[in-house]
Amino acid sequence: MSCPSCGRPPGAPPERPLALTQLSCRCGAVARRQGEVLGYRAWRLEGHELASLNASRARWTLGPNKADCRREEYAGPWHDPPHAAPHPDCACGLYAWHNPPSHWAESSDVVPAVVGAVLLWGEAEVYDDGLRAEWAEPVVLSWLPAASEDHRDRVTTVAGEFGIEAVPFELLFDRAREYGEPIRDEEMPPKWWPPDVQLGTHRFACRLVAPGGLLNLRGT
Repeated sequence: MSCPSCGRPPGAPPERPLALTQLSCRCGAVARRQGEVLGYRAWRLEGHELASLNASRARWTLGPNKADCRREEYAGPWHDPPHAAPHPDCACGLYAWHNPPSHWAESSDVVPAVVGAVLLWGEAEVYDDGLRAEWAEPVVLSWLPAASEDHRDRVTTVAGEFGIEAVPFELLFDRAREYGEPIRDEEMPPKWWPPDVQLGTHRFACRLVAPGGLLNLRGT
């Protein structure tokens, strides 16, 4: 049961990462970085709740959110047997882009949509355009430029319930950078092609040029 005051689940929140370390690299190289990874993602606004855009419509909660594989809610193909998320041979994990996609400034593919910035940590599968991670926590919410006044008010209300900020879209990038930095090019892992699993559009709404390796953003 969540705390009636702050809404957090029972138990202490997970430790923040001290370094990002590549695992299972075929070339043996290691990449490291300090602190959480900043990313950007979108949600569906259902009532006063943030719901994932995918078929599971999983609800996001106040504070840290942990990924789990919900392959039974999709037609597949996914990786079996049951496993921790994210898995390099599956599509599970909490998704984010490294930078806000350009189409956000033009229109919304999903109505009503909420966009925002998140901090990510734990194990993560990293790609050129984004990543899917084990842990993520929203830090700033925003709305797309064409959003109605009612929608903006609802996003602001949800942000208040999460104890975070809601800002106009044109301020999202600058405000998000106050919380962290995305993975830099020099911190990206060596690239190789993904396992032979056809995931279609389930990875990202934008095109991925080449996937990277499994990373560990685990605290020590």
